[in-house]
Amino acid sequence: GGDGGRRAGTGIRFAARDDGAFVIKGFISGSSAEMNPDVQVEDVLLAVDGSSVSGAMIHELASMLLGEEGTSVRLTLRRAPHHNGAAGNGASPATLGSLCTPFSTGSHVALVERRALTGAEASP
Repeated sequence: GGDGGRRAGTGIRFAARDDGAFVIKGFISGSSAEMNPDVQVEDVLLAVDGSSVSGAMIHELASMLLGEEGTSVRLTLRRAPHHNGAAGNGASPATLGSLCTPFSTGSHVALVERRALTGAEASP
């Protein structure tokens, strides 16, 4: 038999920081992540479907994100702490006592549908 579904991905472009964290840098045009308010540029990826990506290589991350077209993947993300020029002056900056757990306060889960990555989506 042949392969079941087509290889599909989230359409999110990640970059690895110096400290090893994966940060969202952009989206492939037309991807579901591009329209998802839970997924924003500069968000830090903590886990994929509950599996921590701490210490993973970028190619390992790619294989975790790829899957069958039409399926969804749960991304645990942490919003970037700096809100330059953000509205809501009443918000006081939160102090994080400990960063030993990746699932500390400020993280949220985004459900992203996988869509087939075609050559057309990569063109400008």
